[in-house]
Amino acid sequence: MYHAKKQIVYHQRCHYVFVQSFQCTGGAYRESEYEIFVGKYEGQAGTFRTDYLFTAKYLDCPTLTGEVTGRCQHPFVNGSGTGVFQNIKEARLDVRDDVGAGNFPYKGHIQF
Repeated sequence: MYHAKKQIVYHQRCHYVFVQSFQCTGGAYRESEYEIFVGKYEGQAGTFRTDYLFTAKYLDCPTLTGEVTGRCQHPFVNGSGTGVFQNIKEARLDVRDDVGAGNFPYKGHIQF
């Protein structure tokens, strides 16, 4: 089965996040981790892993309060897919925080 890159719409899903390292320098915050995505795509269940990088600027970085900007990148880890995601060739999720609106939309693509 092959699909061109396309928008992923998540309805029934869960992300399990595992922080591996973080750093706060001045107001700049950087966090790297991995996450396990558990969900459905076109009605079929599966899982996959991403390596995750979150960067942000905070007014008070040590307490992670007053986020000014933020974004995260979630590239797919090759070979980590199970179920419907078993044959993924490429996938990526990205979020750019709209702090003012309180909106944190995901965008992404997936290729089988």
